[in-house]
Amino acid sequence: MGALDIISTTDAKAQLNMSDSTSDTELAGYVSAASRVVEKYVGAVIHRTVTDTFDGGRSQLLLSTLPVVSITSVTDTGTALAADGYTVDLRAGVLTRLVGTSPTPFEAGYQSVQVVYTAGQAADIAAVAADLADYRLAALIIVQHLWETQRPAARGPFDQGADDYDPRYSYSIPRRALELLGEPVGGIA
Repeated sequence: MGALDIISTTDAKAQLNMSDSTSDTELAGYVSAASRVVEKYVGAVIHRTVTDTFDGGRSQLLLSTLPVVSITSVTDTGTALAADGYTVDLRAGVLTRLVGTSPTPFEAGYQSVQVVYTAGQAADIAAVAADLADYRLAALIIVQHLWETQRPAARGPFDQGADDYDPRYSYSIPRRALELLGEPVGGIA
């Protein structure tokens, strides 16, 4: 299981009604893939430390990973800023350099501003299960869909052969998972 996975391989096995461990390694890859898909829609789920580097010369910076939990440090051309030297909109991920209460540009320079921060919605996988159950269920549905569509269903006695169309193969994210995730979070591509 990856550190940023929002469900465990054990959760996925329960969803798939699997009891043996012969496919655990393969299934772990599906768990990680489903976790990344969920994060594309809702932003960072499990807390992680992020370091963004920006060119100076502007007063506002758009942080790359949302939602922002807290700012660890802001460095402008090698000098750490005090906490009152900036403000941040945690939900939007916009950090503004301040002098007093006025927005002020960072020193001009290529890759001269570094911001270290924590982003995410839950401290760990247990918090996802407790507080973000829709995201957890969406990840389980996606894992199940990916797992089942890579293994064709058994054919019945009246199947017509290779020309059959199975609509499960025409999409990656089931509609019911998308409905649990809601509208995608805006941000930087």
